[in-house]
This record gives sequence, structure tokens and C-alpha cells, in this order.
Amino acid sequence: MIKQFFKLIWNRKKHNFFMISGIFVSFLALSLVATSISYSITNYVKPLGFNYEDVWILNIDWKNLSPESVGKTLAQIENTLKSTKEIKSHALSANYIFQPMVYSGMDYYYEGKKLSCFLGEGGPGLSEVLDMELVEGKWFEEVDAPAHRTPLVINTDFKNKFSPDEKAVGKILTDDDNDEYEIIGVIGEFRRSGELAGSESAVFRKSSYHDEKSLKRLTADNWYRILFKVEKGSPIAFEAQLLNRLKSIARDWTLRIDTLDKARKRAFKTTLILPIILTVVCGFLTINVALGLFGIVWYSTNRRKAEIGLRRALGANTKTIYAQIVGETLAMATIGIAAGCFLAFQFPILDVFGFIEDRVYYFAYAFSIIGIYVISALCALYPAWLAAKIQPAEALRNE
Repeated sequence: MIKQFFKLIWNRKKHNFFMISGIFVSFLALSLVATSISYSITNYVKPLGFNYEDVWILNIDWKNLSPESVGKTLAQIENTLKSTKEIKSHALSANYIFQPMVYSGMDYYYEGKKLSCFLGEGGPGLSEVLDMELVEGKWFEEVDAPAHRTPLVINTDFKNKFSPDEKAVGKILTDDDNDEYEIIGVIGEFRRSGELAGSESAVFRKSSYHDEKSLKRLTADNWYRILFKVEKGSPIAFEAQLLNRLKSIARDWTLRIDTLDKARKRAFKTTLILPIILTVVCGFLTINVALGLFGIVWYSTNRRKAEIGLRRALGANTKTIYAQIVGETLAMATIGIAAGCFLAFQFPILDVFGFIEDRVYYFAYAFSIIGIYVISALCALYPAWLAAKIQPAEALRNE
């Protein structure tokens, strides 16, 4: 019977071509949306790799002042933060945390292999402020003696690119200028863009104003922030008091205090934009295809009243007629799905988006296949019900 369904579809291939094409496009659109949603859900259940609660951000803009002036003011700000009892720890940071639209990339090399990553900077104490888990080695310390090689802290995602089964601490990386870098520590996950963002390779350099080289790099970039962890339940008035004290120190600077929790909520909304747009577009497309499919099945059923009446006269019951109409519709959907699967499965095979795991694709494809079949069956139910009500005498009278 299934073979007969496909033979009927083939015999009406010109009539069914546009509908099959619509199912094909709907399957691809639904797969894209399902992949995006599945990817977001998979990321949401992963750990961020750091703690954002009770962490405040001091946004600073020193307006192109000299490095010496910036260094002196930062030292005064640091002393103020240290002497404030409500602040548990603090550190410089240039890691674009909860800023998914901002990226700083870098290429390193290990034994001739190119390793791309996100490049961030953090001062001593940042791992304490953010409660980052150290898997190997240590975080930067202010007392670290200047070395021939620049120290780096990496995350496990970056480590797995070149040293998945060995310790990474002590290994030497180089850059495009053949400068050497030594890994001194490894942290776990670090998903700076938020809960819906995927894992990324991250490398951290030490940020400090105590040595000339670091201070020059620091003042060349205006993306630096000071993150500090406050005591839980600190009063709202504390923010205004602290900001006034800091402004009295950095009179020529622009200072603003924010919290990582607010930044996280903004990042969450930003990363939701694409899935929402894809869902709306796919919804409209699927509804249009469903209406078109319903119309074609209903029109085809009306044209075949004589054929259906003859089948009823030969003993076909209501269930048989239902099965015929729904089966033909599902056969048509199968052809569109098969064509869509052939194209869609190229993405995991060719690893088009390396950051998406294969299981995310497969879940999305399974969901899309089931979704298309369900929509097709629903579109065929009413025409099948009308066809099942056709009596042989009514069909002959229409003839």
C-alpha cells in the first residue's frame, strides 16, 4: 500500500511539485529553528565557569591621559577599594563579560599548530572575584617576577585543542611575532557571553599597572573595568557613597557602577533576539505551507469523488479511505523531508559550524521530521473525513 502511495504521488508529480518544494523549505526552516533552540537549551544547562552574584562593575574612562597619570590614579582607586569593608575582593578585567556582541581574538601556535581563541586580560585577584575554578597551576599574582616569557592562563576548551591528555602548565606558545608565552594555569569553563552562548577557547594575559609594559598596554585600550565582589546584602546607598569617593579621586575620569547581574540580563535578551526572529519567520512559513497543503489535499479530494465513491462501492470502509488520504499526504511529506535531510545532514558531516555538537543537529532533525509529519497529518484529517463521508450514489450523481 505504501508503494502505491508513492506511485500516485509520482503520477501527479507536476501537480505536487510546488507542495513538495514547500515542505522541503519548511523542513529546512524548522531544522534551523530547532537547531538554534536546542543549541541554546544545551548551553543553558552548562556551567558558566564563574559567579556573577554580588559582583559589581566599575566602568572607567580616563580620556587619553598619560600612562603615568592613569597608573597613579588606579593605585589610589585600588587603595580605596581595599580599605572599604563592604568590598571582599577586586581586580582589573578586560574580558567583555556579558557582552556577546564584543570579541577580542588572538592566534597562538603550539608545535606549528594554529590555535585561535578569545583573548582577555585579568589582574591578580580576578579568579577570586569571579570564583573561577583552577584546574591546573595558579592565577596571576602581583608578586610574580617578570619573566622572559609572558605568562598566560587558559581555559580547558583551549587546552583540549593542543594538550587534551597532558598537563598544559609549563607549555610554551608563540604568536605571529614569534614572541613566547608560558602557560601558568588552567581554569575550567568560561562562557563570558552568558547562559545561551556556547563554550569558547579563552586565554588570559596579566593586567597590571605596576610595570611599564603592562601599563602601556592597559592605557592603549579603553575597555578595562574593575570588578569587585561586595558583601551580600550591601545597601543601595553604598553604591552612591562609593561612587562619590572614587570620583573625588579620579576627577578627570568618567566613572559608572553597574552589576554583573544586570549585564547578564541584558546579554540574555540580546542572545534571544536571533532565536525569536528565526522562530517567527519559521512560524509564518510553516503556517503558509500548512494552509497550502490543506488546500491541495482538500481540492484533490473533491476532484476524486468518483474514484472514492467507486472504492466505497467495492467495499472500502471509512478507515480505508482515511488511510488513503492521510497516507498520500504523508508520502508527499516524506519526499520533501528526504530532500531536506539530504541537504541538512551536510552540516554535521562537513562540520560547517564547529561550535555546534552533532547531537544538537540530530535532535533538531528528529524534531523537525516529527513536526512536518504531524502538520501534514493534521492538514489531511479534515479532507479525509469529507472523503470518508462520500457515498457511492452521491459520487455517481456528481458524475
